Amino acid sequence: MIFTDEASFRQDSTLHATWSRVGHPPEVPVTGERKNVKILGAIELWRTRFHYREDSVFNAESYLVFLEQLARSYAGKEPF
Repeated sequence: MIFTDEASFRQDSTLHATWSRVGHPPEVPVTGERKNVKILGAIELWRTRFHYREDSVFNAESYLVFLEQLARSYAGKEPF
């Protein structure tokens, strides 16, 4: 049995209120870019195997590519 999921990790800074000494506001350098990393993953419980693929988008095509990659890794192997 294999479970799959996906996650997206933002690579940009978020601004929050904070405390600082009067007259010395904190400076946080930022790139101004809005990037993120998308990971498709699968976990096989019986053999404790983990598979993943980094991609630029989440859509039906990228998920199908991931499933095909996953199927190739199990091609010709005996089931339990």
